[in-house]
Amino acid sequence: MAYGKIKADSIIYDNSGSDVEKTLASLAAAAPSASPTFTGTVTIPTPTAGDNTTKAASTAFVVASFAPKAGPTFTGTLGAATVTATGVVSDLKGDVRSIPQLSKSAAHTIVAADSGKHSINSTGGWTFNTSTGFTAGQAITLINNSGSDQTITNTGCTMYLGGDTSSKSTLTLKGRGIATFICTASNVYYGSGAGLE
Repeated sequence: MAYGKIKADSIIYDNSGSDVEKTLASLAAAAPSASPTFTGTVTIPTPTAGDNTTKAASTAFVVASFAPKAGPTFTGTLGAATVTATGVVSDLKGDVRSIPQLSKSAAHTIVAADSGKHSINSTGGWTFNTSTGFTAGQAITLINNSGSDQTITNTGCTMYLGGDTSSKSTLTLKGRGIATFICTASNVYYGSGAGLE
């Protein structure tokens, strides 16, 4: 078999019946198949979200498969041994290291949105009724911001004073008293605190 050289600027090859011309200069500039280095914008197929193989990941795959660093939204159960945060950690109620305040200066009927807060009132007292809408485990702390007694009225619910077996229709929160009420079932509340009687 004879060997030799061909001097040419380009080659033409058949691609499914069509001639394709490639310059030798473009072939020389092509990236090697092993450990290539690319420049410019490289486009690759986007794997299906959740793909756990050795395929290359496009930016579209990363965006579809992972939560963003800023304002991520998670679903399911999150497990972590230790969570360290800087700045404010908040939920729907606000900063989780503070108890949101509900300041009142007149009679206030407690509603579902009051759960998890402390209601400080100078006059008029508070009312629990069947529209309060707390669910088991939700609670509110009441603070009498005055030197006079204020009345806690129960309309249609079952309310107990801690340590007392009888249901109460009204309770008194003494001047400067503080008491927490926790819901244990639908329309059932237990209250306890300094000055509650």
